[in-house]
Amino acid sequence: MTRLNWVRSHMLAAAVASAATLAGSFALADDVNQDRLLNADKEAGNWLHHHKNYSATRFSSLADINKDNVKNLKVAWTMHLGGVEGGGIWGHGGLEGTPIVENGFMYVTDGWGSVYKIDAHGGKGVLLWKMDPKTDHDWAGAVACCGVDNRGVALWDNLVISHTLDGRLIATNKETGQVAWQRQVADPDKG
Repeated sequence: MTRLNWVRSHMLAAAVASAATLAGSFALADDVNQDRLLNADKEAGNWLHHHKNYSATRFSSLADINKDNVKNLKVAWTMHLGGVEGGGIWGHGGLEGTPIVENGFMYVTDGWGSVYKIDAHGGKGVLLWKMDPKTDHDWAGAVACCGVDNRGVALWDNLVISHTLDGRLIATNKETGQVAWQRQVADPDKG
């Protein structure tokens, strides 16, 4: 191998390694990990916890809305999610979870545990995907102690973690909406 070919091959290898390192760092930037959750207050535009942070302050440091302009707020968009139909002894379902927001994408559940990813960029709400866990409405509605409700999702790594009335824990891929895995974690007959 000539000296010039040796230099070229090593420069190419260095460029590929640098590109891989940079690509890896960008990919990891959107994965939710312990460090991001511990420092959630540093991500002003995101809402990674149900209560904003582990201290449950529910305080946003965003300053676009203040006491002087709050009177000018108007509805930017709405979206009908569904999941409010009843089942078993319950006449309707509800939503009790706080939407989780990361990088302009909102993750929210309906009463039956379906998970929705909504693109909130540009003042519009665009549904990107819905994961329906296919919970048996009549059965689950009959054994649920406190109604057809869901308390929301959590983000971890590149997954959206959710639960169902029939005792399943489900991990859904954040990008595709495909179920990555699910586990039975509670006895569904105990309601």
